[in-house]
Amino acid sequence: MGKIGSLSVKPKTVKILDEEFTLSPISFGERSVLAKVMDSVKGSERTEGLFNLIKAVLKKSYPDMTEEEFEGISIEYLLPLSNEILSLHGLKMESDELKKMVAEQKSG
Repeated sequence: MGKIGSLSVKPKTVKILDEEFTLSPISFGERSVLAKVMDSVKGSERTEGLFNLIKAVLKKSYPDMTEEEFEGISIEYLLPLSNEILSLHGLKMESDELKKMVAEQKSG
């Protein structure tokens, strides 16, 4: 592996509500998904961006995941899953902001 190859994304095993998951971060080539979370000004766009990021990471980590499985994920997992996925990419969102996004999704 060359010098640049050492910068490639590496999966990380995380524990979410007593379940272990191996999550693969998105790569530089997939950065547009991450940019929508970081660059969106409107809350609804940021929330949608976060869901797209979660979906991209889960799909990369578990390629056999179906749309029905993704849509069936309980909203109670949104906050811990969001925290782990953001952390996986070296990012952090304020807890209050994440809670607000979760509350908006639950009510919407």
